[in-house]
Amino acid sequence: MLTTTYKKKGISITHVWFMEETDKLPAIKTDIFYIHDSPIDRIETGPAVILPHRTLISDLNRSEEALSRSISRKCRQMVKQAEQDGITAIVYSSRELRNKENLLKEFGSSHDKVYEQKGIQAIFNHDLVKKYIEADMLIVSVASFGGKNIAFHSYIISDQFARGLYSVSNYRENGPDRHIVVKANTYLHYKDLLHFRKKGLSVYDWGGVQSFDEPSGIDRFKMKFGGQRRTNYNIIAGQSVVGKATVTALKMWYRLCTFYRKIISGFSTQTQIV
Repeated sequence: MLTTTYKKKGISITHVWFMEETDKLPAIKTDIFYIHDSPIDRIETGPAVILPHRTLISDLNRSEEALSRSISRKCRQMVKQAEQDGITAIVYSSRELRNKENLLKEFGSSHDKVYEQKGIQAIFNHDLVKKYIEADMLIVSVASFGGKNIAFHSYIISDQFARGLYSVSNYRENGPDRHIVVKANTYLHYKDLLHFRKKGLSVYDWGGVQSFDEPSGIDRFKMKFGGQRRTNYNIIAGQSVVGKATVTALKMWYRLCTFYRKIISGFSTQTQIV
């Protein structure tokens, strides 16, 4: 289990990663625990918001040949074509990232711009990223073509796990064509798998999918790499008076969202409030 704490609008939030069923939350002073990808759907302390987290898991204990075979034929072809096109990939450790502020700014700017163009609210949290780097918990990989960075991936890592955090493929009007960028992103994911396998990690977590039954375009792309389906839970739990009040307000917001979703579309959310 790994933890790091940062403040957002004066509230201390402790992020907990890779928690096992037998683990207990650390006895530290914080307002809110944010437990990522918990294997259990409950918590003794409260109030809490519990959200299902669906993801895909790739087993890194297999040989490189077995990993390659698990990927779709089209993805294998793209990896080969990317190498022929001169696309390159590089991985930066937390120690190296401490001197790569401009790279992180470029990553964050590209991330927010691309998601804004898609109409999706997804903000690159620079303050939290810095905390992960300070704790030696973050890895960033970058694919480049023609001297330009066109795909970025970031991961939270432990001695056994790598879990996707932020990811973006940089489609620009004056940059490489879309096909080149897709190949670069595919190539970078494959190189990431090999990198973590070489480092002795066991599990590559694709960072989440929206739906197994009705996958989005991004979900379908991730599924081409042959990962196993898994559903765990993200838990947001209030600890202090301020934290409990904040989570209680968050619970009300989720209930309103659930109510309106049911009215508008009949969609039944899997959000669980306890």
